[in-house]
Amino acid sequence: GLGVALVALLMVMLVSAYQRLGLYEAVYGFSRLRTYTNIVLYWIGLLLVATIVLEIMRKEQYFTFAMLVASFGFAMSLPIVNVDAFIVKQNIAHEIKSVTSSNSSTRSDFDEQYLTELSDDAVPALVDAFKSKDISEDLREQVGAALACVRYSRGQERPDEFPWQSFHFARFNADKALAPIDAKLDDYQIDQQEWSASVTT
Repeated sequence: GLGVALVALLMVMLVSAYQRLGLYEAVYGFSRLRTYTNIVLYWIGLLLVATIVLEIMRKEQYFTFAMLVASFGFAMSLPIVNVDAFIVKQNIAHEIKSVTSSNSSTRSDFDEQYLTELSDDAVPALVDAFKSKDISEDLREQVGAALACVRYSRGQERPDEFPWQSFHFARFNADKALAPIDAKLDDYQIDQQEWSASVTT
């Protein structure tokens, strides 16, 4: 009974942590660390429930197995969720909701620069947002500027052709998503400086 009560108290702490994380996400949006934490909290919750069940059934010797299942489950969840694409979708949706509720064209704290730091997995989601009719023109400009930066960075950091051994679907899907909007991204002027570059909407 005391063991079950102790795990139940841990679940109260877990719910509290999840709610506090939700407050961060509501104000600042999603990041990789917040997304990882979101996912792992679910798996810790499942592990705690399994711990209570094992405790009641007197099968505590299977706790290590349950812990391994939770660990592998967390690891498998990351590629299924597609973390970087998830971040883009959530932050764009959050921005649309915030703009709608505040009756303004855009918010000052939308971090489009962070979107440029994500991997190729984020590019198709960014392109979908850029082509969406549900976003304001100001937000479309910000997403377009982020895409222009991404396209510029990809052109600077990689050769024109990769050997076939380095093929992966993230890069292939990003190239495929960028191709139809290349002409539109040409409207964004890249200002190349010695150690950095900036984009003008």
